Amino acid sequence: MPEKIEIVIGLSVLAVFFLFVVLFLLQQQRLLRDIRPENRLMPPGNVWLQLIPFYGLFFQFKVVAQIADSIRNELTVSTDNNWLDAAQVAANERPTYNRGITLAVPSCCSLIRLPILENIIALAIIIWWILYWIELRKYHQQIKQGIVTI
Repeated sequence: MPEKIEIVIGLSVLAVFFLFVVLFLLQQQRLLRDIRPENRLMPPGNVWLQLIPFYGLFFQFKVVAQIADSIRNELTVSTDNNWLDAAQVAANERPTYNRGITLAVPSCCSLIRLPILENIIALAIIIWWILYWIELRKYHQQIKQGIVTI
């Protein structure tokens, strides 16, 4: 009986984790979708390629870079329309990039299987994932406020 409980708990944790992954990827997709196509460096649907085992660990570096550069492109154009202060964009040349890379590196390091190191890496991933997600939402809100719907 205890084995069944452990399996149920393990599957429940996995399901909750997968739910958060889907919500995170939806955030990335929506952010890219709300960036004008001429400023976007990646189709919004491509963020889902991060779900491909092993490939996704390395593809996330491309996603992080292209989201950051797409945000920069959108905000730079937006400053021409006075959406944001130009100094704010200049001070943050690649918005979200540093936090995204800081998430991607420990994610790749999760392939290393050392008992003590695994827990430290897992904690680092959770912390940086939350911080990156918050930063993505912040920029997404700024972009959405500047979009004029026709």
